[in-house]
Amino acid sequence: SRRGVGVAMAAPGLGDQMMDVADTPSAMRNYQHHVKEQLRAGLSTLPTPRNDYEIVVPEDEMDTEGRHTADQLRVEDQSDLDLRALQVALAQKEEELRRRSQVIQRSLPRPAEINIVLRPPNTEPPLTELQKAEELIKQEMITMLHYDALHNPLEAKRQANVL
Repeated sequence: SRRGVGVAMAAPGLGDQMMDVADTPSAMRNYQHHVKEQLRAGLSTLPTPRNDYEIVVPEDEMDTEGRHTADQLRVEDQSDLDLRALQVALAQKEEELRRRSQVIQRSLPRPAEINIVLRPPNTEPPLTELQKAEELIKQEMITMLHYDALHNPLEAKRQANVL
């Protein structure tokens, strides 16, 4: 019968006893229960597991701050050095861009020509506080525009200088 074959595969080496177990479903259940009890009894005799591990790091391998000493650092190959140099260059480029004006950072349009006419500071009647503030702002704006034009020329002027 089919059940006998399944039991024979499940517990090889039992021989004729298998044919007796597979005769009825209740005998099969009793046999499986008996096998489970034997397994539980066998497992209960095992010692309980212990998780008392202690990890010790030799003191000479670490410095006082917990970092590896120079002897243990791995030797870098050329691709690692190239990657680090590229990362440093990108970081410098980003830092340089952060220092530039918002116009350059955002690639906003800039005036092609700059009006640098300022009011003279000593005029009759004297400038009001608001006019003085406007002149200071205008002077700072002219300084920034000159700096941007010098260090980041417009594409049209770059091409004209190349030709």
